[in-house]
Amino acid sequence: MQRNDFAFAVSAFSKTINLKHDYAEAYYKRARAKTNLDDFNGAMADFGIAIMYNRDYEEAYFNRGMMRVDLGDLDGALEDYNKAIDINPCAESYCNRGNICRLAGNYQGAICDYSRATFKDPSYVQAFINWGSLLIQLDHHPTVPDCQTEEEAIKVLETGDKLASVPNKEIQYLLGIAMQKQYRLSKDKSHMETSIKKFDKAIEINSEYAHAFFARGLSYKSLGEKEKASLDFLKARELAEEDKDEELLNLIKKELGETEDS
Repeated sequence: MQRNDFAFAVSAFSKTINLKHDYAEAYYKRARAKTNLDDFNGAMADFGIAIMYNRDYEEAYFNRGMMRVDLGDLDGALEDYNKAIDINPCAESYCNRGNICRLAGNYQGAICDYSRATFKDPSYVQAFINWGSLLIQLDHHPTVPDCQTEEEAIKVLETGDKLASVPNKEIQYLLGIAMQKQYRLSKDKSHMETSIKKFDKAIEINSEYAHAFFARGLSYKSLGEKEKASLDFLKARELAEEDKDEELLNLIKKELGETEDS
């Protein structure tokens, strides 16, 4: 939809509200249209009115919670998702609440919610991705039990991979990252070789996956295959430049410099 379409929608729902001031759905739909027009204050107000007229309006809590995350109000977002889950404990709401817990530093809460999401809907692959990536991020973190390491992340991601209806590039990429971490702990080259296979699959799914090329380059570099590493770093740089991914570009430039100097 074009911006003019959303402006027309706001006008249309405003007319409906003038005819029926307590029509919760009209406020909710006008809020969604205002969101697409970047009128966040107006959208927040309309979500609030929709909820005032319908205290069990799950979609309003859900979408207001998403907006509150974008606005940096994590406490408010958590309240909204708690209410949405009370009304309808669906996988997406659990996963989103897990994301909020993660942003707030409540990592155990996030892990619990990702787990609940996968229990509610085993086909909801995004919950497996978020759960696995968090376990990788928190390896040896003091707030996370020792059992939740790369091995646990691999189990979670492999389960998501089996349940995914189509091959998923993020799962393959994260499995590769977990294997890299296992290699750094064990120095067992088979882990790094497996990581390369996972990055191969991620690139097969999406041939323009810059992060996968970069990560595969790091694996090749660890195995002493400098020429292959350089080729992957160059391809990653080309793709990162197209994506204007400055953070990744800085990492690539550093690795290219190290490779060229060696």
